[in-house]
Amino acid sequence: MDKKEQLGLTAVFDLRDGSFTGYSLSPFDAVVAAHAQFELRDYNTWTYGKYHDRVIVRDSIKPGIVCVTLGNMTTLAKKEDLHVCPWEPIIPDPAH
Repeated sequence: MDKKEQLGLTAVFDLRDGSFTGYSLSPFDAVVAAHAQFELRDYNTWTYGKYHDRVIVRDSIKPGIVCVTLGNMTTLAKKEDLHVCPWEPIIPDPAH
């Protein structure tokens, strides 16, 4: 487990100034929130669904990793974790 996973954060990189911001959201939602808050000054989180169709998800050069981008905000994520919140508890299957 790396430090990011221990903290339960998705790090979003601002391509304009090189800064990072951490969100306890899925990679997809973290990029949407960062774009809305830092680029558009939109803090009405309940309306962020209107930005979902603008998100660009592309394969990176590393297999299984995608680049998630909206405006100048971007993050890298495992393809299967694109919509998984990093702090969601994994509930064990009682049958095992």
